[in-house]
Amino acid sequence: MAFAAAVAACVFVVLIPAGLCEGFFLSTLTSVLAAFAVEFGRRTHIRKLLARRDEAQQSGSRLEVIVNNARVGEIGEAETIDIKLDALRDARNYAAQFTNLIAFLVRCALLSLVLTPALIFWGLVLQAWIDPAAFGATMSTLLQLQPASVMTLGTTLITFCMTVFVLTMGCSITFGLNLGLSNMFRLTVDRAIAAKLGCAAPGHVRLRPARAALADAHGMQP
Repeated sequence: MAFAAAVAACVFVVLIPAGLCEGFFLSTLTSVLAAFAVEFGRRTHIRKLLARRDEAQQSGSRLEVIVNNARVGEIGEAETIDIKLDALRDARNYAAQFTNLIAFLVRCALLSLVLTPALIFWGLVLQAWIDPAAFGATMSTLLQLQPASVMTLGTTLITFCMTVFVLTMGCSITFGLNLGLSNMFRLTVDRAIAAKLGCAAPGHVRLRPARAALADAHGMQP
């Protein structure tokens, strides 16, 4: 429940300033639904892992462990599933993932604060180049701002900044822009598997069916 509450809090904090939901009620409802979806997905994933572990224990299948493109040994598939289940049940991993997510959001916010004035400046430069008359009108409006219009301009700038913030997050996740977002559960599983095989070198861990098992499977084919 603590994990679901943390997810709801994160979603609520993002939705309110971003203006993606009007009012506290819709933001709260969206946060609760997001927390429910994440918790439901977590429990479903655990159930699937338990079912796979039973199948792996019956078949006795083994996996090759590849660290930094080098084979370091073999491990039972049931053992890897146990390691994944332990990672999902360890509260420290949820705290580490939450901290990593907060740090990622802070980096996205700082980057958006840098990008926003740069985008506004180059937008004005482009407008001055394409349509000088419209640029002059824009500058005249800015120079003759009334106190009532300052609030409107401030709201517009905040909305634009939050839009840049959301786009920055989306680009980081979609195109792999490295802003520090990591899957802490995957890192924990990789370290545990490497440590179980006595591999001290850090790196990306990949698992693939053991060659012996593949050879047996091919040998059984007519």
